[in-house]
Amino acid sequence: MFPRRRTRNAWKSRPCPETLLREVYDLAKLGPTAANSSPARFVFVTSDEAQGEAGVVASGNNQAKIRQAPVTVIVGYDLEFPETMPRLFPTPWHEGPPDRSGGGRAGWRSETPPSRAPI
Repeated sequence: MFPRRRTRNAWKSRPCPETLLREVYDLAKLGPTAANSSPARFVFVTSDEAQGEAGVVASGNNQAKIRQAPVTVIVGYDLEFPETMPRLFPTPWHEGPPDRSGGGRAGWRSETPPSRAPI
């Protein structure tokens, strides 16, 4: 998808249009997850004040990069997402003996990091 892209260390001082952010989110939300459970949550940080606050919690050299960037995206994980499974994927597939997450089989599949996911 992005064969020539690399990590950026500097940013242009122009704002990022909200329409572009919505396009990025629309692509990200369609990423493959177990039974369309989509446990990721995205926060787009665009104001100077919020960028400053986000920069404070970043490590080392990342603080300045976050403050300079036109947008920072914080990606989180909804620990309550297994409760939405009957609505998102209304089949018996998501049911099963509770595992370490309490979310049944689908909960485990969506929380397993890609590096440890079964192939």
